[in-house]
Amino acid sequence: MSDLIHDFGVADRGQRLRRGLQRQKDPLLLMSLSVIPGLITFRVYESIALVVVITVFTAISIAAAAVLFRPR
Repeated sequence: MSDLIHDFGVADRGQRLRRGLQRQKDPLLLMSLSVIPGLITFRVYESIALVVVITVFTAISIAAAAVLFRPR
């Protein structure tokens, strides 16, 4: 009986760790995807203000798409 409880606890802990890692990877992916259009904008127009605006709007749109199209 104690082995069953121990196995359940280990499996539950592993699942919590995977969920925690997934929560940490999502913002990193969001930031890396939202910076790319800003870098391209800076290369073309050489304006820091425009880079900030493009990066913020891209991050907001990616976050909105992630919320709208998340699996249920």
